[in-house]
Amino acid sequence: MKTEQFITAFHIEDLEPNEALENYCKEKNLQDVKEHHTSFFEENQEQLAKLLVPAVKDFWKEVGIMHGYTAFRLKHIWIQHYNEGHSHRVHIHSPLKNEWSFVYYVDCDENSAETVFYNFGYPYIDHNHYKVKPKKGRCVIFPGALPHEAMPNIDDQRLVISGNVAFDK
Repeated sequence: MKTEQFITAFHIEDLEPNEALENYCKEKNLQDVKEHHTSFFEENQEQLAKLLVPAVKDFWKEVGIMHGYTAFRLKHIWIQHYNEGHSHRVHIHSPLKNEWSFVYYVDCDENSAETVFYNFGYPYIDHNHYKVKPKKGRCVIFPGALPHEAMPNIDDQRLVISGNVAFDK
C-alpha cells in the first residue's frame, strides 16, 4: 500500500484486476451527464457492490484500522465512463470525518486522465495537489471532504467505480 500525505492521508493500492467486474461495468447502460457517463442515478447498485467489495475489502479494512476504525459500510457506489474530452470538475463527496470516498480503476490505458487531489481549502487556501495515474485494478481511498477531479480525458477507455464508505469506531 502507498500512503500519500499532505494535510491528510489518502491511500493507493494496486489490486488484481477483476474480469467479472470489468465485464459487468462495460455491459451497463450508463446515463450521459455531459461531462461523463454514469450509473450514479440508479437506485439498485447491489450487483455492482457484490462484485467490488470482495476485491477491495481487505485494503479498506487495513486503511480503517490505520485511522482508528473497526468496520466499514458501503454507502454509495456508481460507475463512470469517460470518453475523449470528458472530465469531472473539482468536487467533494462528504464533509463528515468518518465518510471516505474511493476510486477503483476498472479499465484504462496510458492515455487515460489522471485523478488530481487537492488539499483541504482548495482553491482559496492551498494549491498543492497530487496526481494519481490510472492503472487497471488500482484503488484509491481518501477522506470524502478532500477536493479532487478527473482531468480531461484523451481516450475512450477510462472506466471507474466510485463511491463512499462510512467507517465506524
